[in-house]
Amino acid sequence: LTGGDLAFEAGHAGRQEDIQRVVDATLATFGGVDVLVNNAATNPYAGPTIDVDVPRWEKTFEVNVTGPLVWTQACWRAWMSEHGG
Repeated sequence: LTGGDLAFEAGHAGRQEDIQRVVDATLATFGGVDVLVNNAATNPYAGPTIDVDVPRWEKTFEVNVTGPLVWTQACWRAWMSEHGG
């Protein structure tokens, strides 16, 4: 805790185990989740899609597509489904 109504918990935005840990820490610190802002993104490849290698393609989808889905599911299941947000 850094003071006031601010806290942080480091994690990888595309890894399910980190996401759940961060949501759990948020609930422990603040008692709820009213707003989720999915603003993490990555672009490890900036060229023609036909030339992208699979590891960078997978990284992009992990963070930019799967991450927001899993964050939303985690917050919904942990708090928002019963309390709104």
